Amino acid sequence: MRTELHRTDHRDRRREHRDDSSTTVTISIDRGDLRLTETPLGVVVALEDFATGGAPGHPALPVARVRIAAPEGTWPAGLTIDAGK
Repeated sequence: MRTELHRTDHRDRRREHRDDSSTTVTISIDRGDLRLTETPLGVVVALEDFATGGAPGHPALPVARVRIAAPEGTWPAGLTIDAGK
């Protein structure tokens, strides 16, 4: 898993107090890190560096917790998740 951080500043020069900057975090997973293993109970899906989890009776799929620190004095106004390309 690779993580990249991109910051964009859309500061409105007419309103100095307004800051429409945004931060984009891109998380990439290499296809080579995916392992599919056939078992008598079905296919086991695994990704390198990911834990496997799921509620009892549901599929055990790769999961990862991603923490993103916000700069001091700011608070995220929204979150958008794009499934990618």
